Amino acid sequence: KQIKQMSNTITGFKDFFKPDKNAVEFLVSQSINQAVEIIEPMLEVNAIKLIIETQADALIIGYPTELGQSIVNILSNAKDALMENEIEDKSIRLLLRAHDDEISIVIRDNAGGIADNIVEKIFDPYFSTKSEQHGTGLGLYITKIIVEEHMKGKLSVYNHDSGAVFSITFKLS
Repeated sequence: KQIKQMSNTITGFKDFFKPDKNAVEFLVSQSINQAVEIIEPMLEVNAIKLIIETQADALIIGYPTELGQSIVNILSNAKDALMENEIEDKSIRLLLRAHDDEISIVIRDNAGGIADNIVEKIFDPYFSTKSEQHGTGLGLYITKIIVEEHMKGKLSVYNHDSGAVFSITFKLS
């Protein structure tokens, strides 16, 4: 499953800048499930508890593989922060919820949050808090392009009491 998903991701990146690719209708939970299949083994080996709460689901039009990759990017960064900060009871909560005319994917970790002096920069290209061999600074930048430009959604981040919260929101038609 992982090899097939990795192959789909590579194909997705090859098609990333093609202007003629076709958006499809898909369930948001489909992309979440796809992302979880990829990242869950890495979370398990690092003793990170992933809590998934699905309060709603919706059909949206866009690119399911790209959205799945965006979720993987955010989950992977949360994993890295949990490991780097040596959190004892590591957890990530992923919540899919609807409110009025929107559907949101909310990813929340307990890694301590993002420093105030860099939180505004994390979506900038080539900005990374990781050493060069561990990050390029493109993951969250590409995630923002996917969510906001390719899929007309909104990606935001803020700190809560014990960690960072990333929210991906799409308007429902």
